[in-house]
Amino acid sequence: MYTVEWTPGDPIQNLLAELCTLERTQPHEYEMLVFAMLPTAPIPADVEMEYPIWAMDLHKYCLAGKDAAAIEHLDAIQARFAQVPGHPKPGALSQG
Repeated sequence: MYTVEWTPGDPIQNLLAELCTLERTQPHEYEMLVFAMLPTAPIPADVEMEYPIWAMDLHKYCLAGKDAAAIEHLDAIQARFAQVPGHPKPGALSQG
């Protein structure tokens, strides 16, 4: 089984590069990878759960999207969902 070498202290772009290399060179290992188990910095509870964030680095850049192929900043994700009626504003759940 493949072990991801990336850590949240590294730029998220490095994780995406590692995953792309794995998919290209070891497709069977890539297919067996459990994306929900990727290393990550803590992702705030108020992030929209319907929008997959697979990992986040310490600078709040996220590997996100259905196919884990997008890199987006956490603030941009939170701002986008804060505009949707019925969704909590950024930080609303983490303020106690």
